Amino acid sequence: MTEAAEARGRSEQVREHVRALLARLDPHQKLPTERQLADELGVSRLTVRSAIGALEREGRVYRIQGSGTFVAAPLIAKALE
Repeated sequence: MTEAAEARGRSEQVREHVRALLARLDPHQKLPTERQLADELGVSRLTVRSAIGALEREGRVYRIQGSGTFVAAPLIAKALE
């Protein structure tokens, strides 16, 4: 396996771990720091940043500079008919 493919696999594992964590937390509750997650999962902080960035693009978390990363409120989807 190439390093890039291996990094994608680790990032996906981190995303799955954080998704499970999101299921247990309430909206606007703070997530552990990137460093704490990296130490807990045995990956680099850059891998954690990448995974959280993907979750942020999905709208599942949001970041506030200097404060941390937080659980996003669920999106309400309504079909237009």
